[in-house]
Amino acid sequence: MGLPRALSLAALAAPVVVTAATTNKLVYSAGFTSDMVLQRETKSAVYGLVTTTSSSTPVITVSITDSSTGATESVVADTAVEMGGGSMGMCDDMCVESSHFCRGGMSCCGQPSCAQGCVMAHHSTDEAACKAMCDDAMGNCEYTVSLWTFESCGSCPDQGSSCGGVEECYEGCSNTFEQASKTTFAWKALLSPRTAGGDYTVHVAGTTEDGDIITPPSDLERVTFGDLWYCAGQSNMALTTHYSFEEPNVTRAIVEDGKYANIRLMQYGDMDLKYESEAPAYVTTTGGPWFAWDEEESPLGARHEAGYWRNLTYAASWPEAKLSNEEKMRRRNSPHGHLRDLEDDVELNLFHSFAATCFYFAKSLTDEFSAHDQTAPPIGLIATAVGGSQIEAWMPEDSLNECSGTSLNTDGVAPPTKLYNGMVAPFVNMSIKGFLWYQGENNCGGDMGDSVNDIGYACEVPAMLRGWRSAWSSTPNTTSTLAPFGTVSLAAGGSEGHGYNMSLMRWAQTANYGVLPNPAMPNTFMAHAYDLADPWLFNDATAGNNCSVVDERTGAYGPDCADWAPELWNDDLQYITPNVRADTTDVYMGGIHPRLKGPVGHRLAAAAMALVYDGSGIVTGPTLSGCTVASDMGSIEVLFNTTLLAGDSILVQAWDANASNFGTDQADSAGMMVCLGSSDGHLATSQANCADTDQGTSLWQVVPVSPSTSKPDAAVSVDLSGISYENDSDDAVLDTVVALRYGWPMSDSGDGYGCCPFEANTNGLAACIPGSCPLMAAGSLVPANPWYAHLVTDSKRGGLKCECKAPQVCDAW
Repeated sequence: MGLPRALSLAALAAPVVVTAATTNKLVYSAGFTSDMVLQRETKSAVYGLVTTTSSSTPVITVSITDSSTGATESVVADTAVEMGGGSMGMCDDMCVESSHFCRGGMSCCGQPSCAQGCVMAHHSTDEAACKAMCDDAMGNCEYTVSLWTFESCGSCPDQGSSCGGVEECYEGCSNTFEQASKTTFAWKALLSPRTAGGDYTVHVAGTTEDGDIITPPSDLERVTFGDLWYCAGQSNMALTTHYSFEEPNVTRAIVEDGKYANIRLMQYGDMDLKYESEAPAYVTTTGGPWFAWDEEESPLGARHEAGYWRNLTYAASWPEAKLSNEEKMRRRNSPHGHLRDLEDDVELNLFHSFAATCFYFAKSLTDEFSAHDQTAPPIGLIATAVGGSQIEAWMPEDSLNECSGTSLNTDGVAPPTKLYNGMVAPFVNMSIKGFLWYQGENNCGGDMGDSVNDIGYACEVPAMLRGWRSAWSSTPNTTSTLAPFGTVSLAAGGSEGHGYNMSLMRWAQTANYGVLPNPAMPNTFMAHAYDLADPWLFNDATAGNNCSVVDERTGAYGPDCADWAPELWNDDLQYITPNVRADTTDVYMGGIHPRLKGPVGHRLAAAAMALVYDGSGIVTGPTLSGCTVASDMGSIEVLFNTTLLAGDSILVQAWDANASNFGTDQADSAGMMVCLGSSDGHLATSQANCADTDQGTSLWQVVPVSPSTSKPDAAVSVDLSGISYENDSDDAVLDTVVALRYGWPMSDSGDGYGCCPFEANTNGLAACIPGSCPLMAAGSLVPANPWYAHLVTDSKRGGLKCECKAPQVCDAW
């Protein structure tokens, strides 16, 4: 049986030869530790690396034993000469053997290690090229942090007199290229499918061609089978549970009540920590537990950089220790260090430093199973998000080449393909259930494009998904070729200064279909966050007015603050109103990182339950199917797709459509908006003017919405009676409505304020109530999918109807 493409590649390179310790050695690839979750009901892989003194292929056997019955399955692994982008673990071994004691990539800022030189050798054509890379790394924090290190600049552990420097790096290059005494192989074994649960032990053994025993790694203990979800993206995926309003409630439930013990966590990188590679690192020890601190000696042993799997109870109850002054300084000198607050003082445990959206998805999915009278399977989460990263960094090269108009940020947080190579590829041989993706803020300044013409972000999202699915499913009977993919639309205020592009970004996140799933992205689902801006979005203003925190002098909130009214919040959010009122949850970089990650996870889980697990409920919110305009132009009836509503109905929430109460530029909002134009035969010109954000939003007016009298469950009525028809700035006559949008702000301020464009909110006097835009699904409280539609004449029936830009269709009558 040959190796899958993801492991073997089309043509294997010549053997990569390194000098290592005198004993032949086996190691697991990153992601394999005790307490891990393997994917249930499909073949699951165990894989890693082995060094031998012979170029002949070793024999590797993987055994898995059921701890309750003693039943054992043994599988002979496939092997190939494929380093997978270099193995820091093997390089550490080699350097320690030759008396270079600094483990990992760097000892101090600008001090590359012997092991770093070894890793560089695996990305170099010859020894001279490797040494040139050592020179580049010397004293260059950005270079070293971006490419090779596993700790931020400033960390200077006392690990011996020989610890870092360009000569040390040269030694790593020389050892690798000149002392050809060992060959490194990749190995992989496929285990038979198993049902959910269980307690298993995995053992790996190997022998050389001569029958010599290869030193095995430690057994993987307490392994279980369940559903494995891979979470990736940028900072809003990386944002930890510590920065979420729900954290105190959940921590109590986990630690005191023992809930959610079915969830297990593994963090691979974080907001600042990334693993890049020049080539796909399908098998690597980079980022794995090789670098873990000694748990018996330090209470910080469970730090998320360690690459360990942890069960949730353990992860949440691990002690949180005060940091030393040296460690505080290291963190302040790290990327984004000036933005850290509590983390400058306390080392958070794995739960509090784990990706919040990823966790709340698993927590809510567990709740969904309970609500359906089912037992939730073990759920394993792999979190790999990196703050500030663009989608291009997460795409395989072939997928990237499918699209034009990409944002090739070669000097940014991560160059194109490098995070795919270093943080996706290590897991594509690991069978999984599906993916969660939360990214886009750092692409908002680029080309949103369109999927029809393979341009920009709208092309890149489905292209990336196809690439991921292809890589993960390349071995038959492992990950599904249509593995489910959940994504999150960007929250208000997350545009990185490009608010005029945010609505187009959200549309691009659906490959321009306006809804997930769709033909370009089958078996996908979306949690909208455009109505989940941080309640105290204007933190400086609310704090200055003492509306989110009390005035220490008086012990009361400010005199101008709006009354706190939790009764206005939807039922599904009542549980966090006390935490939002107290506003003691730390903020990370302001409103760009909303602290309402629990509702995001809940929406993802509810959609996954309906789509992936055949539960009840709807996969997506109310979705535009068409509209009809009254002959007197007094109203528009907006129709929604009843199939997608799946028995749910439309809820029209109270929402102030009086623009005089808005605090936004030109009264822009995420509410229902109509655009005015001329009926003098220049309809196309009028519609083009409506879509032109450079002209501002002066042609648009906000209008009220009410339930439809004829179809109250599946339609709403848009009232046009209050429209003020005035001439535009060029004195052209505006006498008709030519376009309609909802959840689609077009200005920087319009998006920044989300569903709360009112002066009380924009002045920092009132909290923005989440989920408060006008249109929701009544039963599930899922917001409507945003849309933008032109009004055109129906050639068959006469009158006006909606028309969306292809590939979105919204012409139902």
